[in-house]
Amino acid sequence: MLTLLISAVMASTAGAGPASKVDVDAKWWFNNPPYRLHDKRCVVLFFFDCRQRESQRWVRHLNRTARNRDVLVIGLTDGGRESAEKFIADNHVRFTVGAGSRSASTFGVRRLPALIWIDPDDRTRSTPVDFEQVRERISSARSHAGGATAPEDQDEAGLKDIIAGDAPGPDRRAAVQMLWERFGMHQPHAFVEYAREQMGEEPDPWVRGALRYYSDLAQGLPRHDRASSDSNQLFAQYGANRDSPQWAAVRAFETNQATLAPPALLEAYRKHATAAPVDVLIRRSVIKELGRRKDTEPNRVAARAALMEILRSEPDRSNRLFAVGSLGDVCKTGDQEAADLLAELARNETYVLNVRPAMEYTSYYIRTGIDDTRFFEPNP
Repeated sequence: MLTLLISAVMASTAGAGPASKVDVDAKWWFNNPPYRLHDKRCVVLFFFDCRQRESQRWVRHLNRTARNRDVLVIGLTDGGRESAEKFIADNHVRFTVGAGSRSASTFGVRRLPALIWIDPDDRTRSTPVDFEQVRERISSARSHAGGATAPEDQDEAGLKDIIAGDAPGPDRRAAVQMLWERFGMHQPHAFVEYAREQMGEEPDPWVRGALRYYSDLAQGLPRHDRASSDSNQLFAQYGANRDSPQWAAVRAFETNQATLAPPALLEAYRKHATAAPVDVLIRRSVIKELGRRKDTEPNRVAARAALMEILRSEPDRSNRLFAVGSLGDVCKTGDQEAADLLAELARNETYVLNVRPAMEYTSYYIRTGIDDTRFFEPNP
């Protein structure tokens, strides 16, 4: 039996007396990376059941946690060798796993799956935690160690750690941009390979969009995602001089739009289908107004149908972005038809930095009701 020795106390007696050594044991070990338990890395123990769906779902989040250089994740199951091997293969487990383990009882674990945190500064302390607490404790441990976590303070390896880790989505997205600007521009082929690998495992649509966007730049593909859209430019002009005769039709529509039923709003949208500035802004107003029409079930159903039609045809990318948000507002959780439409449109959406991620996010949210991107499924 291979035994991995960690100084810890049983979770049920943490803080109740002198610390004692506890063996984290298993008959079979898999995915053994090089690691040292005498260093200051955080340790997360993952107790799981190979047959349990919830245990399988947790793997994705722990794979991401394990990609932090200062975190060691160890999975432990009382299952046998064959079931552990199948679990690892089926769920693409990237961290160390021990099978045939009796450590769950040692740590007082009574319900699976479960996470136990081993204090990096005191190996005699162990605490049951959830994923949010794991992230907070990792961040706290880094701060305590004096490590910089802001993307602008990182070298190449540090930026990759942020991208692969549990930092908030905006920080990870910023890290992708900085990685491209500081290193990828000088090594485009290496950046493309890195981005391709990351996209296969990245659950956050906006981080995935940043990886795709800068990968396209690295390949010399034309990208205009950061340029202002026509509707945004026109809306800025309208806002700067609303009283201009040029915008009289827009003002008139905005005055009356709240009185129009969803079918009438859709008809107004159809009548203003050109690229003329007034038409672009009226379509924008229609889209936003439809997103508010959930006061009654008939209005909600009609607004949903109108927005699904609009999304199939709207040429302006910012208007499409508003339409995605409005559709998310009027759809009920579990609306597979709307979710499928957004997923289909996302696959063909050329603006990958913002519009495609919004479609992917809203599709997943409508389908599942989950709005935390950390719990999304990767979508290469």
